[in-house]
Amino acid sequence: MELSDNIIKGEELAKLEVYKDSLAILKISNNRITNLSDLDCLKSFTKLVKLDLESNDVCKVPDYRNKVLEALP
Repeated sequence: MELSDNIIKGEELAKLEVYKDSLAILKISNNRITNLSDLDCLKSFTKLVKLDLESNDVCKVPDYRNKVLEALP
């Protein structure tokens, strides 16, 4: 799913939960995802294999990649 450049805030990601059993790729680059906790709703996305967070403030969190990999399935 391509949602880049849409000014999406972290709390709005919860609206994607209807796709939790089928979504494999989620591109949310250049939005307003600021905290690692904004991604908590993605923990139930069992088919998610690719997540693009480029150009979100969450990418400035030290060691964010490893933290995201640890937090998501």
